[in-house]
Order: sequence, then C-alpha cells, then structure tokens
Amino acid sequence: MHLYRKIMNNRALVGILLLVLVAFMYFFGGILTKGVVEILRTKQSLDSNGGYLVVLQARDKNVSKDQMQAALDVINKRIEELSVKDSIITLQGEGSRQINVVLPGITNEKQVSALISTGRLEFIDAGSDTTLKDGDIVKTSYCVTGSLYQPRPNLCGNIPTPTDGTSSTTINSEANVATTPATNNKVYQTIITGAELDSSKVDIGFDYNTGAAKVLFGTKAAAASIFQNFTSSHLGQSMAIVLDGKIISSATIQGAIGTQGEITNPSAWSTAAGKAEVARIVAQLKYGALPVELDVLSSRKVDAPVR
Repeated sequence: MHLYRKIMNNRALVGILLLVLVAFMYFFGGILTKGVVEILRTKQSLDSNGGYLVVLQARDKNVSKDQMQAALDVINKRIEELSVKDSIITLQGEGSRQINVVLPGITNEKQVSALISTGRLEFIDAGSDTTLKDGDIVKTSYCVTGSLYQPRPNLCGNIPTPTDGTSSTTINSEANVATTPATNNKVYQTIITGAELDSSKVDIGFDYNTGAAKVLFGTKAAAASIFQNFTSSHLGQSMAIVLDGKIISSATIQGAIGTQGEITNPSAWSTAAGKAEVARIVAQLKYGALPVELDVLSSRKVDAPVR
C-alpha cells in the first residue's frame, strides 16, 4: 500500500514537472527557437556566400527602444536599395542598444561602410559659390570645428572600421563620408545637421500658381534662432544640403528661415522628373541619416568557400 502511494506520488511529481516544462516552452520556447533559428541562418548564409558580420552599438546609453527600431529600419532600407540577398538585421535583445547586421555575399568594405554609416546630413554655407552642383563632393567643417549650432571640435569622434577577422582598428568617422576627391579644397562651414531637423515638418509642397513641387522642412526649436540668424544675414547667397560629403541640393537664400522653411526651383520642379527629384530630397532629409549615432563594436569578414 505504501509502495503504491510512493509510486503515485512520484508519477504526480513527474506530471507536475512536465506541466512546468510545457508551460516554460509555451511562454519562452518561441524566443529560444527564434534565437537558435537566427544563429543557424547567420552561419548558413556566411558559410555559403561569405560576407560580413557587424555589431553596432548606439553611442547614447539612454537611447530609446523606438530610436533603435528606427535605426534598424533605416539600415534595412539601405540594404534593400542594394538588393543584398539573405541579409539579417536584428536587435540583440529587448532594451538592447546593439544591432547585429549580417551581409552575405558582400566583400567590398566600402559597401559595408555605406550601409552602416550614420549618414551625416548637413546644411552648409556655400556663400557666393555658384559653381557647386548636385553630386559634387565637398569638405565641411563639422568633424574639425563643428557647426554653427555645435561649435565644438571632434564631433565625429573615433569609431572602429570593418576589418578582416575579429579585431578592429580605430579611425576618425570622417572615413564614413564620401571618399571621392573633393570638387575643390575649400572647407565649407556647417550650419546645422540633420539632427536639428524636425522630421514632422519635412514634406513635399506645391506652388499654388505654378503647380511646381517644393521641399518643405523645419528645424527643432533649439536650433531655430541659429538658423534664422544665419539665413537673415546671408540673403542672396547660396546654401547647400550635403549627405555624407555629397551635395544633394543647393539653393539661394531668399528670406530668413526659423522653424519652418522651403526650397523652391519652379523652372525645374514643375515637371514629372522635377517632382520625383523633390520626393528624393524629402526622403533623404527624412531617412538619409540614422536617428542615433552608432559605433562599430566589431566587424568580421568571412571569405566565401572555394568551389
């Protein structure tokens, strides 16, 4: 009788343990399975095609979950533009400020830098220089002496660059901007950067009389006075928008700009091609730069197998 009860008690204990195990798998199994699947996918992609495995980390320790997700989304859009197949990009975990990026088949280090660079957007003082055009490469003051809004040296900081193997070397983050020789040797003063733009004010507008498209943009309140003071004292002169050292648009300052401004070009932006150009500029103002500064913690190149 006592033996029977002991056996029953043992069976009950086993049953309880099984229930606990099932409950654990139900609540946490999906997470564990997802992690295992991602690891297997990463290994399979790199073993088959070679490529890069990069770990990025937000410089700001107080970065929000939404900001990290936004950064991940921007990198995803860049990867989609290059049609990188089987790429994997994930946050390391809940509340993490690290992003894992797997780029199968990518062997060019410059491509990696373009995909993971912060993408610095700048408004620069072009002065009386009317020779600058879209696509020109220019040098700016930002990494050396800062901007009018942030007049401080070494704002770019030092970050590791992708290397073969697991070790990293340190370079100035100016290496993440365009590496093509500059159009001229002049260093253009940075007024503000994309960080000072209010993305909710960036949009496409249309002229009521001509129907031509125009770029609407605005600055955050903190930078409004700096921008207004500059534009009001430089009427009739040129200001250009630069992304990673390359001009994406330039225009003549026609009035003081505070928290809200616009860029117009009626003769060129009234056509379908012109409106498409405006849409491109708006997209770059909104998404060209990452919402947070990211450092490269590690970058490992995996060679493709010899077939």
